[in-house]
Amino acid sequence: MAASPSSSLFPRAVAFIALVVAAQLWVNYHLGIGGETPWVALVIAALSGGVELLGRLDPAGLKRSADWIREAISHTLTLRTLVVLCAIFVVVALVVSSVMVIAESGSDGKSVNVILSSADNRVSRQDRLGPGGKFVQFAVPTNPFGRPFRLMVDGYLEQTLTVYPIVGAKVTPERDLRVSPSLLLRPPPIALRSLEDGGYLTLSWKQGGNTPLIAPDREHRGSFLIGRAQTIPDAKIAPWKLELEAGGFPPKLMSRTLLEWNSPKVLTTSPLLMPGMVVVAEVRSKADALVARAERTVSSERLIDVGMLPVEE
Repeated sequence: MAASPSSSLFPRAVAFIALVVAAQLWVNYHLGIGGETPWVALVIAALSGGVELLGRLDPAGLKRSADWIREAISHTLTLRTLVVLCAIFVVVALVVSSVMVIAESGSDGKSVNVILSSADNRVSRQDRLGPGGKFVQFAVPTNPFGRPFRLMVDGYLEQTLTVYPIVGAKVTPERDLRVSPSLLLRPPPIALRSLEDGGYLTLSWKQGGNTPLIAPDREHRGSFLIGRAQTIPDAKIAPWKLELEAGGFPPKLMSRTLLEWNSPKVLTTSPLLMPGMVVVAEVRSKADALVARAERTVSSERLIDVGMLPVEE
């Protein structure tokens, strides 16, 4: 016995609804669109409401409307149509994905710059990430085997991601990325006195020649923090004290120097420090004479403590 039109239509309708639901979930997950709009439920509610209203107005017309709707759907929702729609959805889902960068709840309240670029730099996206559970999302081209991308977030080291279709990638910088290193530069007492008298600090990147990393910093007697602002660990005080005692400095000067080293000036205009960089720090007097110097290869430590050495000319 041949299947009735209604019985053959039912599995096609179920398959279509399942496809629409899958498409809605994919669009919401990767594009952030339609999360609050249940498309399928709205369509069914609209059709049900229309049919019910028609039935109340014209009971005889209800059957004619139902027959017309069934026939229209049967002619439109063919097996070929379903196959084509499924093929389109599968192809799009395999070549488009997304990267979501999420700010951890309770972060420090500052927005940061987020840059996502492909390994070949053909694709680049940029946005600002707000604090307190906010997020940014980038829709990106990919392929069934995944595509590499480089993620750069202010205050963190660059991270390479492989973005796969369907699942995409989610990153919480506070948990998934490495904090960029910071340099704590501690001028010796003689250099601190020179800074107080109009001297200045310079910082350069040793790459062939010396490339300046910051503008000369003046009018600050104390230490300097290059990179991400952070609290100086209390454990640093004891070795600093031993260092000053070994230099034979009087107690009053030692106490003042420890306080100055423990309250660094954060140079917010400094660039991102990367492991492997060789940086050169110098303190020069008001007359441009070299007073103290330090050369250090940047490691992956969060805080790199650098005691500058006096220079005798």
